[in-house]
Amino acid sequence: MGTRLPGLIAATAFAAAVLLAPAPGAAKDMSSLYDDATLAHWQPRYRKNILWNVENVILPKLTVRERRSFAKLRFEFPLRGIGNNALSFHSTLSPSPRVVVPVLSIKNFDDMSIALAWLQLNGYTLQTAYDYIAMLKYRGARDFGGRYPPPLKALRIPDNALENSGVDGLSQKILKSALIFILLHEMGHVHFGHPGYGPGVARAQARNNEAQADQFAIDVTRRMGVAPVGIVFFFQALAHATPNRGDFSDDDAYDAHLRQATHPLTNDRLRLLAAAFRKNPGDFAKEYQDAAEGIKNVTFIANQLSQVADILADRGVQRLISEVGRKTTLSTLAPRRPDEALGLSADQNLTRGDLAPFHGVNDGEFTSQGQAIGIRVILRRKGARVAGQYSYRAGGGSLRGLIEGDMLAFEWREGGSTGRGLFRIKHGGETFSGTWGVGPSPDNGGRWTGARVRR
Repeated sequence: MGTRLPGLIAATAFAAAVLLAPAPGAAKDMSSLYDDATLAHWQPRYRKNILWNVENVILPKLTVRERRSFAKLRFEFPLRGIGNNALSFHSTLSPSPRVVVPVLSIKNFDDMSIALAWLQLNGYTLQTAYDYIAMLKYRGARDFGGRYPPPLKALRIPDNALENSGVDGLSQKILKSALIFILLHEMGHVHFGHPGYGPGVARAQARNNEAQADQFAIDVTRRMGVAPVGIVFFFQALAHATPNRGDFSDDDAYDAHLRQATHPLTNDRLRLLAAAFRKNPGDFAKEYQDAAEGIKNVTFIANQLSQVADILADRGVQRLISEVGRKTTLSTLAPRRPDEALGLSADQNLTRGDLAPFHGVNDGEFTSQGQAIGIRVILRRKGARVAGQYSYRAGGGSLRGLIEGDMLAFEWREGGSTGRGLFRIKHGGETFSGTWGVGPSPDNGGRWTGARVRR
């Protein structure tokens, strides 16, 4: 996609690394994302630009004592990490302090930041990018002809995306602010002399080390006055990529996983980060000419981190992410507007002219355990009887019902699951609202709303 500017290129290798985390118990080989020639091409550029950022952006904000702790620190840039997986960005103290930054990981997140910026500035939902990450988590390379599809190709980002100055600027801001935080986190481990995470290190101590490294990153980032724009994208991606509640049979199994994990992504950790940004928003907004605007944006970022924490705490949402990852295909990753659902096209006969109530194409949402999910419903009415189909990101199904007055009582079926629901027509048939449920209940699942699509 072209050469990135030295002061802003710096991609976050650790972010990319955990973006592609394997499912529990799986050793995920992600080496096929990019060939050797591509990685070799980018290796000297990434090395130069990351070292430039360390020297010119990070080190000037450190205290004398902190700088001394990094006097012997070295950065290494292999093409790929340990085991050819994408979880190999790390710091170590032995035999000398080093930070290992695989080019595979850097290139992946560099491309992801471009994709996120292009989608956002062109009015498309960012969800396709997170669906892509979840897809890689649950699918094997054999599902794609033996090679994992890289982000820009899979998400259909145009080759000239960076010719747009807005896309270029936003993608670089995502990269730089995420890099600042993540590199400082790893440098914090070196500064405090944290050992690795072998069998001799208790899990509680490992977590304390992570919290201490986080605090170091927060402290130095505040001195820089940098708004942590990329942090939200980073942790949102992690919520879709790393082992979560939806990957385990029950909460006890998930808790057992957390007790053994050295780098768990938990809602508690994100709430602490959000609280730190919310406590001193002005300190992180010094780059803004308008102080009030800067504080508003940093507070918004903190609130977004809290929302990601809510995702991590909601098992229902985590199971939805798991379903999405398993069902997402390359054909479903095309850019789409936030209000567009997947899988069902709008027949012109059902979107134009005079239409009877409960007949036509409807876009709306349903709720599941408090999470709102976009959905498209196509209803076809014959007399008092209605048959239909619905589609949302994690799947879809069919429904059949009977109209009585302004109400439609229906039964839905999705795979082996069934349930009931009630819709009430509104606004002359242009909208409906109601509930859905599992089993005999028409409302124990949540709300369901829709509005007609008109062409």
